[in-house]
Amino acid sequence: MSSITEFGGKIKGNEYRFHYFYEPNTLDRTRPLAVICASGQLSMIASTLLQRHGFTAVANVVGGMDAWNIVEWKQAERETE
Repeated sequence: MSSITEFGGKIKGNEYRFHYFYEPNTLDRTRPLAVICASGQLSMIASTLLQRHGFTAVANVVGGMDAWNIVEWKQAERETE
């Protein structure tokens, strides 16, 4: 997970912040943090590592961008009906 392409897309209204994973001290460890990757596998590992390093409000987005894109597509389809 080192590029937007590998990541599987971008969630509208949010920033791509992979670089913070290498500098965890730049983040507030109590602020809610959602971790997402293409399929959910790497974000599950990353979420666990962040929790082990003192992050208290970490959520793994199950299914990753694959699932997010399906839900977003279905939502857009409903809005156009």
